[in-house]
Amino acid sequence: MKAGQVKVLRDLEVNLDPIIDFLSKQDDLSALGIKPLTQRLCWMLTVVGMLRPDSIRCIDIADPRFRITDDIVIIPILRPKEKRAGQPISWAQTIQRHENRLLCPVATFAAYLSRIKDSKCVVDHPKYCKTKYTPLVRDCRDFTKPVGSDAISNHAQVIADLVPRQPGTSRTRGRATGATAAFQGGAPVGDIVAHANWSSSILFDKYYRLGSRTKTNLTTTILRSVS
Repeated sequence: MKAGQVKVLRDLEVNLDPIIDFLSKQDDLSALGIKPLTQRLCWMLTVVGMLRPDSIRCIDIADPRFRITDDIVIIPILRPKEKRAGQPISWAQTIQRHENRLLCPVATFAAYLSRIKDSKCVVDHPKYCKTKYTPLVRDCRDFTKPVGSDAISNHAQVIADLVPRQPGTSRTRGRATGATAAFQGGAPVGDIVAHANWSSSILFDKYYRLGSRTKTNLTTTILRSVS
């Protein structure tokens, strides 16, 4: 950084009200078109699941660890971009239900699965050609074909763009939006780090926390009366 230059950190309050209002109006998931259903699924996976599009691309629904109930969905991710000690990993993300079915990622996941369940799609892993898997997200025109990370990102962005951006600001990553919304809603940092499968809270603070506002009113906490 040149002398005299100051890096201004982003300090945003994540407001998902426009998206919540939009999703709440899609009152019948079984009748929803496949394209808007795919957009809804990809947005929820990036924001609620805090997953990269590259990781979503590597979801393997044929993995024995895959499970869906009324309350949770366990999503196996086969060799995503993340590594540990330089080695590729395979892990499973758990996403819980929302009491409002129209905001529930588990219900959205189930609705999407019901559309693709009869279409066989077994493909080579995008980075490990000797590994085959059954991807979750498919081409809206042909469920026997997978889609790439860019298509997944574009699907999610359609819904993300419902939130107006401040002038001069760029689009935010879905996992940063989800992590910051959770933090501002009072979720412990440790829970956020574990959910996102980050190696430490440093990653959250350095790359994904969009704002410094917390749910706790530190003014009243600091200036509390002890009498």
